[in-house]
Amino acid sequence: MPVNLSELFRYNAWANQRLIQSLSDQEVEEVSILRLTGHLFAAEHIWLHRIKALPPPPVALWGECTLSALHELASVDEEWVRIVENENDLAREVRYENMSGKSFSNRLDAIATHVAQHGSYHRGQIAILMRKQGFNPVDTDFIIWSRVITGQL
Repeated sequence: MPVNLSELFRYNAWANQRLIQSLSDQEVEEVSILRLTGHLFAAEHIWLHRIKALPPPPVALWGECTLSALHELASVDEEWVRIVENENDLAREVRYENMSGKSFSNRLDAIATHVAQHGSYHRGQIAILMRKQGFNPVDTDFIIWSRVITGQL
């Protein structure tokens, strides 16, 4: 059976938690790493508010971030899982404004796919930054999650 969006978001939540745990375990305080990780979670919050037709959340898309703030920001992952589990809603058109105030409309499934891919993209960048700073990045590849949930790891 093909991978569906709820599986993709369960993976995304798992990968985000592994990332935060790795940053915490290694006591990472490097500003560029924390800022990029904060951006990943801030974007998830912003998109969540857009699809719920809420005002923008009080998060900075590219602001300074701390490890404790990352733990709080990551709380949105489970909400995303619940949203994409409602397959009857995935074809819904979502109208929103981007950060520049320009109006757009996209289907919820397209937005959700973007959010999940955005996370994978930036976790890869974070891994590179961690390695450059002498830290050990954690493996957050989808196939690792797939092996974990099927009991192969």
